[in-house]
Amino acid sequence: MPWDMGQLEERALLDDFDAECVEAGFVEGYIPAEKTRSGKPVVSHQLLLVWRPLEDEAKDQPSWYSMGGKEFAFGGKVKTIELGDKTFELYPEVVEGPKLAKNSRMGLLVERLRELGVQPEGGSADWFIGLKAHLRREKYEAAGRSTLEVERETLMPTEILGRAEAKAAAPAVTEEETDEILIAAVVGHTDADVPRLERVKALGLSPAKVFKKLDALVKEGRLVKKNGTYEEA
Repeated sequence: MPWDMGQLEERALLDDFDAECVEAGFVEGYIPAEKTRSGKPVVSHQLLLVWRPLEDEAKDQPSWYSMGGKEFAFGGKVKTIELGDKTFELYPEVVEGPKLAKNSRMGLLVERLRELGVQPEGGSADWFIGLKAHLRREKYEAAGRSTLEVERETLMPTEILGRAEAKAAAPAVTEEETDEILIAAVVGHTDADVPRLERVKALGLSPAKVFKKLDALVKEGRLVKKNGTYEEA
């Protein structure tokens, strides 16, 4: 039977579930004037955590935690991830900045974790990777704490379930190996396909670097591009 938009089902929002943090990083964003209370454009600094439900087959659940300051500087090797139709650059660490505001979303998250018996340390987002918790959506109250007595918005832990076992680090991929992977992955595909290919995404390179490498491979004669499609040389 073909897909039918008239076939509907009930599906509860994920706002009360067990999950593991599988991605974490700091994001520097820009909020245009028309979307701020002050009417002035501002730079935003946020922690992004991607939570993967442990028992539900639902999609990963991203959650943003604003940091309550404008003077943070992020550093480390940038990782690019896709959420829906948007691409984000995640920085692994804070290299400079003020103390976290207690009533910022991230400040409330850190305080909640302390109350639950775990102590976030250092300036690396990797601390959150592998953390397992029971989560509920809570409304953010800028003047104080978040609360479940009002509309739910931000995913906050209510119980710590432990940590996933650390995985052995994958061996470093050489430039030559990267080139070979790219050649094998893109054959039969167009530029529009490339950013969505799983083998390409697994390399952890930004789209700009991927296309720069592909251009070089074509110039070297190791890859051919005909009518917009990559072919074996």
